[in-house]
Amino acid sequence: MRIKVGKSRAQTLLFPPSLEQIIDADNVVRLIDAFIDILNLEDFDFVMKPKKNNEPGAPQYAASDLLKLYLYGYLNRTTSSRQLEKLCKVNIEVMWLLHELCPAHMTINNFRKDNPKGLKKVFRFYNRFLDSQDLFGKKTIAIDGSKFRAQNSKKNNHNEKSLRLKEAYQDMKTEEYLSLLDKTDNDEDILLSKKEIKNKLKELTARKQKCKNLKQDLAKAKENGELQISTVDKDARKMRMPNNGVDICLNVQSAVDDKHSLIADFTVTNKDDKKALSEIAIKVKEEFEVDSIDTLADAGYFMASELKKCSDANIITYVSPHAPMKGAFSKQAFKYDATNDTYTCPNDQVLTTNGNWLKRKNRQSYKKYNCSILICEKCPFVKDCLTESGLKNRQARTIERMEFDDYVDANNERIKNNKSYYRKRAKIVEHPFGTIKRNWGYTYSRLRGLEKIEGEFSLIFLCYNIRRSVSILGVQDLIKALKAFKTSFLSFFKLFLAIMSHQIRFNKKLTETY
Repeated sequence: MRIKVGKSRAQTLLFPPSLEQIIDADNVVRLIDAFIDILNLEDFDFVMKPKKNNEPGAPQYAASDLLKLYLYGYLNRTTSSRQLEKLCKVNIEVMWLLHELCPAHMTINNFRKDNPKGLKKVFRFYNRFLDSQDLFGKKTIAIDGSKFRAQNSKKNNHNEKSLRLKEAYQDMKTEEYLSLLDKTDNDEDILLSKKEIKNKLKELTARKQKCKNLKQDLAKAKENGELQISTVDKDARKMRMPNNGVDICLNVQSAVDDKHSLIADFTVTNKDDKKALSEIAIKVKEEFEVDSIDTLADAGYFMASELKKCSDANIITYVSPHAPMKGAFSKQAFKYDATNDTYTCPNDQVLTTNGNWLKRKNRQSYKKYNCSILICEKCPFVKDCLTESGLKNRQARTIERMEFDDYVDANNERIKNNKSYYRKRAKIVEHPFGTIKRNWGYTYSRLRGLEKIEGEFSLIFLCYNIRRSVSILGVQDLIKALKAFKTSFLSFFKLFLAIMSHQIRFNKKLTETY
């Protein structure tokens, strides 16, 4: 039988190949190297503590080498600092990338933990480079959120109900142990000794004190509008998951450009989607430096005040409305006339308003529209339109128009007239999260706290955009473009610094004069 036979491990190589020869020209590791080499990480707020020549101990590792290692790791589904340390010793691509440096896992871990702002700036810088290659359409973005598990278990998350149940359980167990203690005094046969029971009671007392402290922490959190607290990752929250379960998570919001499904921007929150739309949409618009942009989002983002904020910022929203109430006489069946500020019911009767704005606590202002009860009582649909109490108390049908309903109506009309355009949303925005979660396996955060987790997702989303750009342009073309971009960017950056320096000197002279 003919089979291929490898070389002898004891064979001496007269001309051993260099690492440079082993790494292919179109290997993505060369793109990582070229990208990080054009950055001056001191300008990106990276925490760098280089040792002086006369300081004892080993010299520090360069931030650029550690950033290269993390990019390689996240591109290849390796996020553990210990595993990254191992790659430095066994992976030829990493040996080439780091010039055979082998940082310890604590050094690797601390770099990611200490530099969330710098990592976010690197993500945005790469996006600026992609923009220079015309890879962003800058006309339409789709926004969506996805839950990622936090470093906090369910038992370390507390709300008013869970603490109440814990207190009740502790009181019950205390009564049980006190009852057992009475029995030991009467020399009855019991399973636990008197000393063991006292230890249990002591333990319960400590738990009660811990529960009391948690209630105080929860009371402070309520003053800031929070209804739950987490004791390990203080920013993590219990959230509903897509499978109707709950978990302790962070909600990662991403805005994806429609041209190549590249991630334009993102943010990490511990809130639901309702109040997230305007913040991230305005950020993307500012990053793109455009006058207007279209934003597509699902029904989870449907909130009238957010639609208004977007409209004020010249962002055109296409947000799926909530399902309308069923029934021939729901509010949706009443037609609004903006010119006359009236509603017309299904029986062609006009409902008017006195023009006064009313206010409920923590809600939008609203106006009431109704017609005479005499008209309602004569209507053939009166029993379908009015409630039993309304009929009994002779109250006419009332329609409430909220303060921001104009923005809601405009959004709903756009959705109605552009259904095929809105259906692009899922195709644009769900691809990145599908790749990151299903293909790469990134379903939880390794760090704690919103800021640090945002730094971690800067790495994840940067790696996603790198993979997408490689698929579009290829490694070698991207490296050539990076070199050209470096030249133009440095020229601009020097000019910017010169202008800022001149402005500072001018302001200083102005201050001294006056």
